[in-house]
Amino acid sequence: MTSELPFHRSLLFRLSALGLSLFVLAAIVLWGSIRIVRRVTSDVALLNESSDGAVHYAHLVALAHLRAAAPPEEASALQARIEERIAAQDRRFEALRRGDRAAGIARIDDARLVAALDEPERAWREGVRPIVLRIAAAGSAAAGELATLDRRVLDAVTALERWSLAAQEQLAASAERGRRWSYSLIAALLAGVAGTLLAARRVARRLAGLSQSAQRIAAGEESVAIAVGGRDEVGLLGRAFEDMTQKLRRNFALERDARAKLEEMFRAVGETAARLATAANEILASTAQQTSGAQQQLAAVSQTMTSLDEIARSSERAADRSREAADIARHSDELSRTGHGAVDEAVEVIGRAKDQADGVARNILELAEQANAVGDITALIDDLAEQTNVLALNAAIEATRAGEHGKGFSVVAAEVKSLAEQSRRATAEARQVLGDVQKRANRSVLSTEESTRSLEAAVRAAQHAGAVIRELAELGARLSGAVQEIADSSAQQATGIGQITQAVRDISNVASQYVTSTKQSELAVRDLTTLGEKLRQLLVTTSR
Repeated sequence: MTSELPFHRSLLFRLSALGLSLFVLAAIVLWGSIRIVRRVTSDVALLNESSDGAVHYAHLVALAHLRAAAPPEEASALQARIEERIAAQDRRFEALRRGDRAAGIARIDDARLVAALDEPERAWREGVRPIVLRIAAAGSAAAGELATLDRRVLDAVTALERWSLAAQEQLAASAERGRRWSYSLIAALLAGVAGTLLAARRVARRLAGLSQSAQRIAAGEESVAIAVGGRDEVGLLGRAFEDMTQKLRRNFALERDARAKLEEMFRAVGETAARLATAANEILASTAQQTSGAQQQLAAVSQTMTSLDEIARSSERAADRSREAADIARHSDELSRTGHGAVDEAVEVIGRAKDQADGVARNILELAEQANAVGDITALIDDLAEQTNVLALNAAIEATRAGEHGKGFSVVAAEVKSLAEQSRRATAEARQVLGDVQKRANRSVLSTEESTRSLEAAVRAAQHAGAVIRELAELGARLSGAVQEIADSSAQQATGIGQITQAVRDISNVASQYVTSTKQSELAVRDLTTLGEKLRQLLVTTSR
């Protein structure tokens, strides 16, 4: 209901307006007080500055008379003091006209008072100041102007006093206006405080009426009239309180009717609780039987799981061995193929060895024939050696016959004979060596023929071995395929057994969950039985 109230009619708005008004009035009073204090302080400083100006004139007159009568050695000091006083007086008139924040003097706002300041300032600048400057500069030479200075100073002081009196009158009037304004603000502030207190008192009286009505309703009175006027929140609260009281009256009547219905419902619930207890006992017995059967099924499934685990392990071992056999078979097939290639290569090598042996045999036969030819040559050399020996003998005989002239020929014959002997011995040795070579060549030819026959037998054996290895390779390939099929079948069997094991394990989990669920159902039925008993007892207690 508060949300339907316009804000300008709300209590919050009224109190806020009063508080804001009081705050604004207090701020204005404070601001005005501060302004008045500052103004009074500035006016006092202004009047003090004006009084100091008059005193300053007296100081200047005294310094001018001293300067006119002073000896030359004091002239500069007095001139400096006079110039300092002149500068101070200039600053004073400037402060009076425009204000001086450092001295606490505010700027004069009254135009007439500012215009009135022209007379004393003109008396200073045009009448007193030039004469003082001439006396300060000339000293005793300007002593004749002291009388004029006295008259001008008197006129300037008189003008400054008239301005001071006018300023006092003006400032007094301004202070009176500020005082009246302050009194008005204080009165307004007091009026605001009084209004706030009256509004708070009125709200407190209305809230006290609501509080008394609430206390009477709390004491058990149903016919309580609530009359709180107003269009603010308190009025809305009173109307809402009245609506609440009427609703409470209706609720009391409804509560009496509901109590009667509740007592009837208690009787029905009691009968239902008794039936619930009976049904719960029957469900409990049935649940116990189901739990026992489920536990037996779970034990059987566990035994099946154990057997399947053993079968699975056996299948895995068989599959592993089948895979090992397949690997061995593949390795055997590869070795057979390698052996077949090696045999073919051996046959080829043996064939080349046989051809080489045949070539060696032919070379040995040719060597034997050449050895026979060398024998014929050695025989010819032997014959030549024999003939040379005969010729040497004949030459020796002829040399002996020749006597002294045949000595040289005798030496040649001896040498020829010696060479013939050496040729005979070398021929004999060569004949013996050739004989040995021929014998060995014959034996080599025989050996080569035997080797050739052996190589031919080895070629036949190698070819037979190659045929056997080829058959073994084909058999190994067929065996490898069969073993691979066995390994694949074993792997599929292991996979199938694994799936069966997983299925049985799932059945075991389901059985376990069923047993757990059955036990939970049993506990729930027991709780239901206990709850029914408590409900029956509660109904009995309530009915009393």
